[in-house]
Amino acid sequence: METAETLLKSKENLHYCLFFCHLVAEKHLKALVTKVTEQIPPRIHDLEILAGKANLELTTTQLDFLTELNGFVLEARYPDEKLKIYRISTPELATSMFTKTVEMKNWLADKVKS
Repeated sequence: METAETLLKSKENLHYCLFFCHLVAEKHLKALVTKVTEQIPPRIHDLEILAGKANLELTTTQLDFLTELNGFVLEARYPDEKLKIYRISTPELATSMFTKTVEMKNWLADKVKS
C-alpha cells in the first residue's frame, strides 16, 4: 500500500498506483484462499475468481469494485494496453480506488486473522 500511496501523492504514474492497488487486493485474497483451502492459491490475477475460491460472500459494491480493479492489472501488465490505462488514470480515479483498496485490504486482513 505504501508504494501505491507514494504514487498517489506524487500525482505521477497514477496507472502504476492502480496496478499496485490491484496487487494489494490480489495478495490479500490469495492469503485468504490459502487459509480457506489450506493449499497454495492458483497463479491467477482475477480478483473475482480468487474471491470465489476464498468462499467470500461479497456485496454488490465489493464485487463491482473487484471487477473494476481487475481491469487495471491486465492493462498495466501488457505494454500495448498501458496507454489506455494511462489516459483514464486521473487523480480522482486513483484516489477513489486507493481508498476502496484500503477498505478491502482491511476487511480481508480481518478475515485472514479470524
